Amino acid sequence: MSSNYLEIADSFKNELKLLESNLMEAFNGDRLQTILVTSSKSGEGKTVTAVSLARKLALENNYKVLLVDSNIQSPKLHDIFSLPIQPGLSECLNGDADTRQVCHPSDSNNLHVMPLGVPKGHISQVIKDHKLDDLIVELKSLYDYIIFDTTYVLGTSEVSLICSAFDAILLVLECESTKWQVVKTAADKLTSSNGKLLGTILNRRQFYIPQFFYG
Repeated sequence: MSSNYLEIADSFKNELKLLESNLMEAFNGDRLQTILVTSSKSGEGKTVTAVSLARKLALENNYKVLLVDSNIQSPKLHDIFSLPIQPGLSECLNGDADTRQVCHPSDSNNLHVMPLGVPKGHISQVIKDHKLDDLIVELKSLYDYIIFDTTYVLGTSEVSLICSAFDAILLVLECESTKWQVVKTAADKLTSSNGKLLGTILNRRQFYIPQFFYG
């Protein structure tokens, strides 16, 4: 695994504790097993958040976790974990590979990674054919948690098309950079597409007074 991403991912473990407790709770009595990690715009740190959350659940809680790259704008997980980009999610959805071929073990116990692969056609056709729903059902039988690192919300259609398939959505924000109007627009786009927004994660927070005063 890329040492740079590993260092960053491990640097804010404490920030994920509250998030983890929320994941143990439920929407309408259902366990939150599939989680979509996104952001309002590019460069807000959603990939490192997805990696951090996946590692925490796998290493500290001993859950079997799958981290999936669905970021067709800028896939990174294959580079971070030193994997070939294909076969991956795209090949699995197109019927060119099965889950055994695309779920790779990582250097972290209980954590597997599925790279993006090489997409064929537009994701809207995949949604129309219900292939993603079928894949998620299969993955739920194999893993305790499935975390999808996807693209950003505004200016793209991919997240709106797939967000309703997940138990929960995490919206990553760059603290002191992303304007609240942008956040609201992104959140509204998700909820209007029947996405279940669990909450937001403030990335790159700057503490101008000692951190422990923030609670």
